[in-house]
Amino acid sequence: MMRYLADTFGARILWVDPFPARLPRVSDIFRQRNVYNQGTKEHPGIQICSHRSPPVEPLANCSKMYQKVFLRKLISQIDEFIGTDTASLGIGKPSCLAKALLETGSFHRSFYDAMDDYPEFHTGISQKYIVSMENHVASHVDDVFVSSHFLRDKFISRNSRVHLVPNGYDSACASVTAGVNNADSTAPSRPILGYVGTIYHWFDWQLVILIAELVPDIVIQLVGPVLGEIPRSLPANISILPPCSNVEAARYMKSFDVGLIPFLRNNATRAVDPIKYYEYRSLGLPVISTVFGDMAYKDGDPGLFMVSELAPERLRSVVLSALAYKSAPGDFSLHETSTWASRFRQVDVFSEILGKP
Repeated sequence: MMRYLADTFGARILWVDPFPARLPRVSDIFRQRNVYNQGTKEHPGIQICSHRSPPVEPLANCSKMYQKVFLRKLISQIDEFIGTDTASLGIGKPSCLAKALLETGSFHRSFYDAMDDYPEFHTGISQKYIVSMENHVASHVDDVFVSSHFLRDKFISRNSRVHLVPNGYDSACASVTAGVNNADSTAPSRPILGYVGTIYHWFDWQLVILIAELVPDIVIQLVGPVLGEIPRSLPANISILPPCSNVEAARYMKSFDVGLIPFLRNNATRAVDPIKYYEYRSLGLPVISTVFGDMAYKDGDPGLFMVSELAPERLRSVVLSALAYKSAPGDFSLHETSTWASRFRQVDVFSEILGKP
C-alpha cells in the first residue's frame, strides 16, 4: 500500500518499523532473527524509522509516563519529518504509539489498515490490551481498510467508513520466476505439493500428513518459519525448508505442481484472505485449500480444489484431480484485478485521505 501511495500520488512516507506491543514469550528466545527479513528493496519515497522499546506496553497500559519515557523521542522524529506539511496517519498495528499520535490531532486524515484479526495473535494480558487499543483506533480514525468479509463485519459497528480491499499479489512475481523451469534437473522427479508461509497454530498438520500417506509418490515441501511444534515421525515425503526472501519464495512456488493452503478453521483464520492463493494462481498453479475465512467465498474458482473433510478416498481424489489440472490461459479470472496496484486503484478515497486533487 505504501509503495502504491508513493508511486501514484508522490506521497512522502515515513514508515515506522513495528516494535513489541505485547509481553514477551519463552519462544521469542529461540526465534531466528531473520524470520521476518524478506529482503524487500528500499523505495526512494519511503523513509524507514526504527525504534527500540522494552516489551512492557500492556503492563504500562499506554500511561502518560510510558509515552513520555519510551515514545517522546519517536514522536519528535515524526513531527520533524512532517514539518509544516499536511500529513495523514496510517496505522497498521494498534498500539500506544497509534493512540498517542491520534490524540495529537495534528493529522489531516487517519486510517487503520486491518489486515488480520490482530488480537487473535495474542493471549492473556497482551490480548486484552490489544483489543482495547484496536477498539480505540478503529473508532477514532476516519477510515478503516479491511482485507476480508469477517473484518468488514467486525468493524462496521465501530466506524461507518469501512472499505473492503481483498488481498492480492505482486506482479513482479512473474518476472522473478521467468527463468525458472518446472522441470529443472535439480528438482525432485516426483510431483511437488508446496506451501510457502508461516507454520503456526493455524497449520493443519493432520491434513498434510494424511495427504502424504494417501499419495506416497508425491513430495510435500513446506517453506517458511516454524513457530509451533512439529509432529514427530513425519512421513518421509514431507520436507521442511527454512525461511527465505520473497524472491526465493517466488522461485519455490514456480517449482511446485500444486499450491497448498492447509489451514485449520479457527478464530485466527476466520478473518483471512490468504495472499498465497493469489500468488499460486497467478503462476498458473492449481490450489488445494481447506474451507476457512474468505476462501469460502472462492469455492468454484477454476483451479481451486477445496477440502472440507478428511475422508481418505475423497481427499485422495482431490489431490489427484489437482495434479491432473492444467491451467488454461485466462482461467484465473481475477488475474488482472488481483495485483496489489489493481486492488488499491479501486480505493477511491486515497486522494481524499492524502489531500491530493
